[in-house]
Parts: sequence; C-alpha cells; structure tokens
Amino acid sequence: MDQQEAFQDKQEPKPESTQIRRSIHDKYQYNSVYGVHNAIFSNIENTNAVIETIKGHRMEFEDIGVKLAKYAHKYKTISLITKVLTIFFGAFIVTKEVANQILGSSNIGNIIIYAAIGLLIATLTGLDTAFKWEKKSIELGALVAVCRATTRKTASDLAKISEIATSQENDSRNKANKILDTLDNALVDVQTKAAALGIDTTRYKISTRESDYKL
Repeated sequence: MDQQEAFQDKQEPKPESTQIRRSIHDKYQYNSVYGVHNAIFSNIENTNAVIETIKGHRMEFEDIGVKLAKYAHKYKTISLITKVLTIFFGAFIVTKEVANQILGSSNIGNIIIYAAIGLLIATLTGLDTAFKWEKKSIELGALVAVCRATTRKTASDLAKISEIATSQENDSRNKANKILDTLDNALVDVQTKAAALGIDTTRYKISTRESDYKL
C-alpha cells in the first residue's frame, strides 16, 4: 500500500506545482503579447514622427514656392517694363531728323534731349542683358511648378499611407521614409537652383501667413 500511494503521488501533480506552472505560462503569454504590442506602438510612433517631419518639410516647400513665384512675377514685370521703355525711346530716337529740321541740328536742347534718351536706351539694354530678368523669371517659374507638383504628390502619398493598416506598419514606415527622402532631395535641388539665380531661400522662416511673404 505504501508503494502504491507513493506511485500515485508521483503521477498526480501537486496543486502548488500546477499553480506555479500556470503562473509562469500566463506570465510568458502576457510578456509575449505585451512585447508585440510594444513593438507595434513603437513602429506607429516612429511612423508618425516621420510623417510629422514630412508635413513640416512640405510646408517649407510650399513657402519656398510662394516666394519664388513672387520673384518670378517681379522679374517678369521688370523685364516687361524695360522692353517697353526701350521700344518707346527707340521709336522716339527715330524722330531726331524731324527735330533737327524744326529746331536745328545745332540746337543745344535738341542735342541734350536726344543724347539723354540714347544714354537711357543703352542703360536699359545693358541692365536687361546683365541681369537677364526675363530668363530668370522663366527659370523661377519652372521651379515654382516643381514645388507645386512635389507638394501635391507628397500630399497624395501621405493620404495613401494613412490607409495602410496597423498590421502593415513596417511597410507604412518604409514608404514614409522614401517620401521624406524624395522630398528632401527635391528641396535641396530647388534651393540650389534658386541660389544660382541669386535667391537665398534658406534665410526665410517657415510661415503660412501672407504678410510674411513680402520680399
């Protein structure tokens, strides 16, 4: 009988031992689930941080586009005024022979007026050639188009990322990183080309207020 009872004791687990095993099992399950949740939340936080950075850079891109558009309009206006004045004064020079017949070719006033107009035409032509306002306005207009197209594409890409489920968070984060890299490269390219045209876009603060866009 004693041997049979001892054998039964070995076969049947003690309540304390069973409870300890259950406790360890439950704790393992909890740690596993908790670890998975932590990993998911960490990925979500990282993705959100990247998305917030993208939004900030996109806002900067929009601001640069607005400022470049103002410069493009400014240079186009200056170029147009210069050309109109050059044409007008050039046409006025044609009347010199008529003025000579009326006032006399040796008339001091006649000589001074046409000499001043000739000097003005040469100055306007020289300024337009030196500063190339028309060419700059065209190139700046192209940069503005790049800014608008890039910001529009970035907004579309962000909207697509927001539709990705949490289970695909790694894929979402990778796509967000690619968008950020593309946006940064485009931003550097635009700033470099703008600097080549004599416009320093890095000295402007990021703002969406129209009052801050004054040049």
